[in-house]
Amino acid sequence: MPSILTRLRGKPTRNRDAISDHFLFNGQAHPLFSPNEPPQTLPGSPQESPPNSFEQTIRVMHRRNGVVAASVTARALLMSELRFVWRSEIDGALFGNASLAPLERPHPGLTRAQLLWRLEQDVSYLGNAYVYRLNDGTLRRLRPDWVSIVLGSDESPDDVARGADAAPIAYLYAPPGRHAAKPQVLSLGEVAHIAPEPDPTAHFRGESWVSGVVREILIDLQATDHLGKYFENAATANMIVTAPENIATGEDFNDWVDTFDAQVSNSGNAWRNIYLGGGADAKVVGASLADLDLKSLQGGLETRVAARSRVPASILGIREGLQGSALTTGNYSATRRLWADAWFAPYGQSVCSSFERIIARPTAAELTFDRDRILFLQEDQKDAADIFNTTAAGMRQLVDGGFDPLSVIEAASKGDLAALTHSGNLSVQLQPEGLAPQGAITDD
Repeated sequence: MPSILTRLRGKPTRNRDAISDHFLFNGQAHPLFSPNEPPQTLPGSPQESPPNSFEQTIRVMHRRNGVVAASVTARALLMSELRFVWRSEIDGALFGNASLAPLERPHPGLTRAQLLWRLEQDVSYLGNAYVYRLNDGTLRRLRPDWVSIVLGSDESPDDVARGADAAPIAYLYAPPGRHAAKPQVLSLGEVAHIAPEPDPTAHFRGESWVSGVVREILIDLQATDHLGKYFENAATANMIVTAPENIATGEDFNDWVDTFDAQVSNSGNAWRNIYLGGGADAKVVGASLADLDLKSLQGGLETRVAARSRVPASILGIREGLQGSALTTGNYSATRRLWADAWFAPYGQSVCSSFERIIARPTAAELTFDRDRILFLQEDQKDAADIFNTTAAGMRQLVDGGFDPLSVIEAASKGDLAALTHSGNLSVQLQPEGLAPQGAITDD
């Protein structure tokens, strides 16, 4: 019986056009929807396709909004410092081997830091990132809007997405273009799928954090355009206008209002001077930027973007994070520590776990990263050293008190005092009065 992947790829045939628009799975023909069309995630669909246009997201969110771009860059800068190591599931020791070579040097045209940076951009703007391992062992980043997740179900082949056993069986890589070849089918073992934040409406697809602040971003863009018109036209269009007496009522008044609005009430005429005649009068409302309070408006929007991106405002450098005591040594250290522990540590581990699929994993080991080689976490190393010194002092006291050294080590590593066993030897301070310690020299 042919394997799932064999059935998915289909048998070779002379008439390629006859099978170029579908694949066979469990005896059912499934269409190869293009991931560049509108989302194909309707109930029962055998695919989870990209949720939206990647290029449009980049144009609007990345290139026109500096706060979003700065948030993505801050996350990417930290993620690019990841250095991969194996951690033993037995004793927790860190070690490396030859299987990590593709992660350290993906291919001649791409460094480890560049690959991680690009993956963070993909995850931030589309929620998913894909890395393809070629037969020669080198790695390639796949553009996320050209990749779809193919689902399979033995229990519900006619309604795959609703099947209780639905699971990914392959990936479809389909670059756009009228003359594009048949979508390339990639097996699960060839692709690492990074999706740290799951999409609540999909089984296996990730969700972009940027999608949670789209309204804030669009409002910020409008505020920025409004500010630009102020400097471009050096006036205000917020006003109460009194019409001339001869056209104060009737259809003439309505026609006059329509004509006035056509000349003034649109974004292209914002902040332009207005010239009136015939007894018309205009009273300005909100003649300055201070009246509009754009600073507070945009500051609040920037803070919401920072909160969703999980980058603290003081680290991101936005206005709300550069006021008051946010940058004092104690507060900044606490903020940095919170970001490292609450976001970076679990996020980085999720990325590492995703790569395990495409590299050879040693027995009883998991892929992780070396915290000692990340500059942002060096302050944590000082804290770890203080903890070690405190633990060592406590262990010394227990050994001096007569506890077996091996049991002291076990109790300290597990945090369980019940593991302590006493050697039977008591310290001098615990000897009965008048009884000389064993081996002591007396006057006799």
